[in-house]
Amino acid sequence: MHCRILTIALLALFPYLSTAQTRLWKNANATRSFQGELVKREADKITIKMTQGGRMVVIKPDQLHIDDIEWIKKNHPFEHERPEVTIPEVAAGCFYDTLSFGDDRATVIKKLKASSRFQSELDETFFARTGLNGTFHTTKGNEFFGMQSSLYYGWNDNNGLEFLSLYGHETPAAQAEARLVPTFHAMTANISKYFGKPENSSPKPQYDGLAEDEIIFTHVWPMKAGGSLLLGVGKQEDKYVIVARFTNISE
Repeated sequence: MHCRILTIALLALFPYLSTAQTRLWKNANATRSFQGELVKREADKITIKMTQGGRMVVIKPDQLHIDDIEWIKKNHPFEHERPEVTIPEVAAGCFYDTLSFGDDRATVIKKLKASSRFQSELDETFFARTGLNGTFHTTKGNEFFGMQSSLYYGWNDNNGLEFLSLYGHETPAAQAEARLVPTFHAMTANISKYFGKPENSSPKPQYDGLAEDEIIFTHVWPMKAGGSLLLGVGKQEDKYVIVARFTNISE
């Protein structure tokens, strides 16, 4: 994949798009329903803008169907409703687990095989035939900030590791607003708890107009050990995928 990194100046060219989604809402016993967008969630009330007429409706949570409540909790959770995320442990002098920039291919394979954080279903003898990209993925309980990921690599002219990309959370284009956007926002919040405020960010992930095999990175965090962590969205086989990239380049 080729990639783009949006700077603050470039972000100004993109209009802010609401993450609201039009959906069918039902009352508690499912006898009535209407189309509308969630506008605001508060502890004791939920505000929805009706599609027909644009009227704002304020509803108590117990007046909504349980399916709607579960959807709200999943896509617009309060802080206490967010799942606990394990902070990845990093060895001294490394950027992720025991991996270091400049590691050659053999060293990378050795480190991945020795770690409980990653696994591959392929025998090492097949790597030469299939290539290393996508052969390792994070194991259950060791997801990167809650995202199950496959590993992809970039190498410099000396065959040393230049960047590591984690591909995860594939979403069909039609479900981007409902599934990809909330997950992306949750990841940026969790990463910021560990790396601090990003140097570059966007109100929402940018995926409109993405070409096949292209990535747009919108968030950049500098790493204390050097290099940067990027977060963005790519497109593969007509699906959007969240991509986190560790790079030895300070963006």
